[in-house]
Parts: sequence; C-alpha cells; structure tokens
Amino acid sequence: MQVPGPTLIVSQGQAVTVTLTNGLPTSAGNTSILFPGFQVAATGGVTGLLTQEAQPGGTAVTYKFTASTPGTHAYYSGTQSDLQIEMGLYGAIIVLPSSTPINCTANGSTPPGESPLLGRTELRKLTGGI
Repeated sequence: MQVPGPTLIVSQGQAVTVTLTNGLPTSAGNTSILFPGFQVAATGGVTGLLTQEAQPGGTAVTYKFTASTPGTHAYYSGTQSDLQIEMGLYGAIIVLPSSTPINCTANGSTPPGESPLLGRTELRKLTGGI
C-alpha cells in the first residue's frame, strides 16, 4: 500500500479517469474518493452519502472529471474518512496550467518515483510528530 496515495500530475483541461478498487478488509466497509473542486461523474459501486462507493471484496468505482482549475488539489476518502484517511486513502492532484504564467521562467520536474509534496504523514515521520 502506498501512503499517501499517488500524486496525480495532469494538465489543465485534461480528462482524468480514476478507478478505485476496494481492497480494504471487509470490516472496513465501503470506500470512496472525494475530489473537491471538480465536477465528478462516478459509475459502478453503490450510492453513498456524497458519491458512489466501492463495496468490500474487490468491487470498483470509476470517477471521471476534467482538470479544470490549475493548482494543487487534494483527494481523500469520502466514506468513514476519519479511519480511511488514517489508513492512507488521500493524496494530491497537481493541475499544471495550460499556458506558462506571466513572469514564470522555471520549469521544474520531479524525478520518477518521487512525490513533489509532503503530506501530514511524511511530516510526522520527519519531525517525530505533529
């Protein structure tokens, strides 16, 4: 399991498809992902309070949206989020602007396999706690 979840790096205007397969223990119940700031369509799974949920036993839900707003965004569990975020169901979405912002000359990149962001979990490991 990767904690936090993978950092998604996409371009503004790009269509994004994320498939969530519930590999959690049956006792953890259903799971889902919220993508705040995006208009998301979900297919599969069962209807949950805020979105479609994947049931235990390997069922899947597919989420689709357009990366419309450049910047750094979060995604996280929308089902039992207090438990599932602690288990690692969260991450970042970086939406690169479709054109270079005025006065921007740097074009940074992240080496393969490395995350450009530190989440709360990594800070806890580096500092001994938050």
